[in-house]
Amino acid sequence: MSTTVPTRAHATPAQLLLRRRSAVALSTSDGPGDGGGEHGGEHGGEHGGEHGGEHGGHPVEGLSARLEARGWRMSPRLRAALLHLDATTLAATAERLLADCDRLVDAGARPPGEPRTLHLSTDPAADLTAELHTLLARPGLLPPGDATDLLALLAAHPRHDLSWLPRRIPARETKAVVLAWLLEHPDDTAVARVADSVDTATDVLRILVVRSGGTGSLAHRPRLATVPRPLRRTLLSVLDRLPVAGLVDDMLRHRRAWIAAGEKLHPATYADRYPNAAHAFATVRATEPPQPPAHPTRPPRPAAHATQPPQPPAAAATDPPQPPAAPRAAAGGGIG
Repeated sequence: MSTTVPTRAHATPAQLLLRRRSAVALSTSDGPGDGGGEHGGEHGGEHGGEHGGEHGGHPVEGLSARLEARGWRMSPRLRAALLHLDATTLAATAERLLADCDRLVDAGARPPGEPRTLHLSTDPAADLTAELHTLLARPGLLPPGDATDLLALLAAHPRHDLSWLPRRIPARETKAVVLAWLLEHPDDTAVARVADSVDTATDVLRILVVRSGGTGSLAHRPRLATVPRPLRRTLLSVLDRLPVAGLVDDMLRHRRAWIAAGEKLHPATYADRYPNAAHAFATVRATEPPQPPAHPTRPPRPAAHATQPPQPPAAAATDPPQPPAAPRAAAGGGIG
């Protein structure tokens, strides 16, 4: 699995609906208008020849045949909606729909086997939000295609009102992608949501990884990109709010990565404003040793009545053997 965010262009909302939900959205102008009869009479022959002449009948039938050749089948509801379009609008809709289908075929996403049914999306915004929630609820790292679609789905939602954004995102990598997206335009609403969502220092590290082109995974993190000054202050303020003990412990788990992050965030420059964050970075860099606990624990003293381990018996002291005494001469035995 790739460890970097795919670089292909973001899909349009219409392409997202087609690829992810097999749905087609007709714009507000894609409906029967006052000039339907006029346009139908003026352009019906032209578009009938383009879309229907080859297959006979109404232009919708020609569009249906072209879609089936690409692996799609119209639902009855979609067919009925298309039949209500005037010829000009139908031609524009057909051109867009066929082009989007061709992109999927070129990308290898053509449905295998039986044609997939195309449905009519009556509320495209709600359908896109539902698809976004599906991706946000995934528990693990998203595959590259889904990761790219996640960015496109985020781009289709407003930043000023985040009521659509769930409070909890189970996958840490996906959460980092969303928070990094919010910080692309760090207004008060975005910063408040980021501060509320970050509960470990590693969340901030993952944001830096995503900004640098990564997926949010720390397994193969890229070289961290430069961080603008306003964003430095934002991220340091988020770190500064975390409990100091947990902050230091969390940063020490990824010590080398945080040393690299410190080179981008410059915490010493803002030590007066964010002292907890500065202390944590200094600890990670080993320029400031961790403070000892207020009441250090000492090993307990042995009890006075504790039984002493048995000692080996002392060896008995013995005098070295003495040589035999020399014989003495008998009394009065001298030679006169």
